Amino acid sequence: MTMKTDMRHFVILPLLILCLSGCGKSSETESTESSSSELTSEHLILGNGSEPRTLDKDAVTDSTGTAIMDALFDPLVAYDPETKQYEPVACERWEVSEDGLVYTFHLLKDARWSNGDPVVAADWEAGFQRALRPEISTPYMQVFTGIINALEYNSGEAEWADVGIKTDGEHKLVVTFQTPKLSFIGRLSQSCFFPFHRPSAGPFGAETSLDTAYYRSTELVGNGAFKLEKWVQDEVVIVARNPYYVFGDEIHLEKISYLPIGSLDTELRAFDTNKLHRTNSVPPQKLNLFRTERTDVLREDDLFGTYFFNLNVERPPLDDPRVRRALALTVDRYEITNFVTNGGQPSATSFIPDGLAGYTGATGYEENIEEAQRLLAEAGFPGGEGFPQLTLIYNTLESHRSIAQAVQEMWRTHLGIEIALLNQEWKVFLQTIQDGDYDISRSGWVGGTDPEGYLDLFNSESGNNRSNYSNPAFDALFLEASQQIDPQRRMELFREAEAIIVRDMPVIPIYHYLEFYLLRPEVQNWRNNPAMDLIFNGVMIGDSVD
Repeated sequence: MTMKTDMRHFVILPLLILCLSGCGKSSETESTESSSSELTSEHLILGNGSEPRTLDKDAVTDSTGTAIMDALFDPLVAYDPETKQYEPVACERWEVSEDGLVYTFHLLKDARWSNGDPVVAADWEAGFQRALRPEISTPYMQVFTGIINALEYNSGEAEWADVGIKTDGEHKLVVTFQTPKLSFIGRLSQSCFFPFHRPSAGPFGAETSLDTAYYRSTELVGNGAFKLEKWVQDEVVIVARNPYYVFGDEIHLEKISYLPIGSLDTELRAFDTNKLHRTNSVPPQKLNLFRTERTDVLREDDLFGTYFFNLNVERPPLDDPRVRRALALTVDRYEITNFVTNGGQPSATSFIPDGLAGYTGATGYEENIEEAQRLLAEAGFPGGEGFPQLTLIYNTLESHRSIAQAVQEMWRTHLGIEIALLNQEWKVFLQTIQDGDYDISRSGWVGGTDPEGYLDLFNSESGNNRSNYSNPAFDALFLEASQQIDPQRRMELFREAEAIIVRDMPVIPIYHYLEFYLLRPEVQNWRNNPAMDLIFNGVMIGDSVD
């Protein structure tokens, strides 16, 4: 689950998560000029929105980082857009015990790391353990909830030998829960569940320290289709084909370059001057024109996720739910999606997108100016009188600025309040959010195919709870739902939990994502994945490969 960088997503998220991009003009120029002016048939060049903050598997929460991680690592299990199911990737199959407590993964026997070493069960155990180490404490800690003694190990109350994560020989990994966890398989594509290669990471101290030089080095070892070849700050990240990749016959690309271009107009120029195969997004003001004149390159794909504003509930007057509701009920989502983004994205009347695993969201975010004005007056700010100066921050991107300006005007017109706007470069923005040093922040989250991946943003224990929201009633419902083995009852409990979020409004959902980008026609077999993971297997440029 990932926070996303652009108008289409934020990765967290999940990651947390959130779903976020930006870099200065000089770095945009360097990025486009450093790539070849003539695209080749074996080197895929992608716009990536911004400079990734990290490639540490247990720290990455944004889409710019996860896009690269998709090339460097294979998960045990991933969502398949064709079957619309979770399918084995780094394992042959998995089994679940009748009581739903024990998951056994039968790993691929011929899998290799990018340095040629065999990938064995101990490497997967090491990956799980690193995420849980107290010194690491991945922000996705909540996804380990229910595994025997996992959280106790993280808090120093249990030894690793007591944790329900075990190997059985070289090619079998066994995970044991205290209570059933129906969402577990759907969480395994998150990077905190990736394997960890101790021999290469050890000299860098990476087993017990976050974000060491290991994760910027060509010494970084992964089990995916590519390996890290170069990372030039604010210019380019290049990955090269992994010669030991277990599915190597499905990989036709020799290299992939990720360019951190924070300006949509700059990115479009790079695409039009033959310097990019795929853009990260599309300038909103040109979207309608492209729908009629550039249908050969414009892609409009589904994406599981929500664009929203975080409200820091620890900052007065945002600690008052009446104020938060007033802000949320003043937003005209139809106007934003049809006249600002021009995308026609589904308006977010609930936080969770409808239709995930049969879930129907708890609605309540529709525009209601009269009720918003009443609530603000009741909170002590009639007509906006006496309302303090607050600031809405967003990462540098034209589409985020346009949405922020539109909402700023709605609040000014209907509530009589002035909200300042502040844009920040991507990594600064992420740090500001992590530190909780903001009033209102632009955000986005791609949470996968299950409601749990969205609602855990509001869990008091969640490392991706950026609104600092805490409600014991919500926590209790969320915990009960996450442990529920009856699918129908589980969805009912999640809906009850989301209804509390709708009432308390620690966030303001704006729309549910559609993904807009440009893709050159010569890029063949590119597959959309609404779960956001990039799929490079089978992708080729130009003529077909026999």
